[in-house]
Amino acid sequence: MLLAKVVGTVVATRKDEGLLGTKLLVIQPLKTDHTPAGQALVAVDSVGAGTGEEVFYVKGREASFPFPTQKNAKLEGTKLLLVQPLDLSGHALGGAVLAIDSVDAGVGDRVLLVQEGKAAQQALDRGIAAVDAAVVGVVDSVSLVD
Repeated sequence: MLLAKVVGTVVATRKDEGLLGTKLLVIQPLKTDHTPAGQALVAVDSVGAGTGEEVFYVKGREASFPFPTQKNAKLEGTKLLLVQPLDLSGHALGGAVLAIDSVDAGVGDRVLLVQEGKAAQQALDRGIAAVDAAVVGVVDSVSLVD
């Protein structure tokens, strides 16, 4: 388990069925001395945590499936998006990511992106398929507390 501080919330009225009814938090990972460690993350709240609280979180195993060069029947009919990850200030963070869209997002939408293979596969509910990233929500707003 890893330590983080809840620094905000995310509202997404359009999201993957697997996230319906969940509360989304913006968390800042912390070092053992409680100073920030790395970039903020969006997490599903399973315990009713509030802004300003320190929480433990876990990350799923990343699946190491490369995108195949041949078509996979489980991915037939899916829409692909080129997604630019952003930091909390809205600035580009790294390079763009190719992701499968499960919520019918559009150009210019701020989206919730899962970049761990296993989580992306589960969000898409397509079984084992070569998926590294999935768009699982369209973000309506993000609220941050200093």
